[in-house]
Amino acid sequence: FSGAKRRHLERAERTLKQAASRGQSVAAIGSADYPASLAAIYDPPPVLFYRGSLASGARRVAIVGARGATPAGRSLARDLAQGLSAQGIEVVSGLARGIDGTAHEGALSGPSTTLAVLGSSVDIIYPGEHKALAGRIEARGAVISELPPGTQSGQNGLWGVW
Repeated sequence: FSGAKRRHLERAERTLKQAASRGQSVAAIGSADYPASLAAIYDPPPVLFYRGSLASGARRVAIVGARGATPAGRSLARDLAQGLSAQGIEVVSGLARGIDGTAHEGALSGPSTTLAVLGSSVDIIYPGEHKALAGRIEARGAVISELPPGTQSGQNGLWGVW
C-alpha cells in the first residue's frame, strides 16, 4: 500500500478496535447486518456503529418530532408507537427529548423492537437523561450511528471526523 492508503487502513483498524473496546458492533454496507432498507437510500452511510441488534427484519416506521412537545403530542407519539409495535412494526427515532424519546418508550411498551439513530457516536448518549432508555433500546433493538467512537453531537458528517 502507498503511504496514504496505509494511513487510512491503520486509522480504520484503530477505529474498529476502539469500537470493539467500547462494546460496539460495526456493520458495513453490503454486510449481512447492514439494514437493506438503509442501503437502498441515496447516499447511505458506508458504516454503522451500533449496540444491540439490527437483525429484526421487521417493517420500520420513523417517528420524529419536536423536542419541546406538548403533552398531547407526546401522548399521540406514545400511542402511535405502541400501536405500531403491537403490529410487529419497528419504530425508528432519534432518542432526542420530546417526541423521539416518547416514541421509543411507546415502542418498548409493545412487543416489537425500536432503533435509536444518534447524531453522536453510540458511546456518547445525548441527552444524558436518556442513558437508561438507550440501555433498554439496546436490549430490544439497537442504538446506531454512522459516527465513530468518541464523536460528540454537533460534529457533522462521518467524513468530517475521520
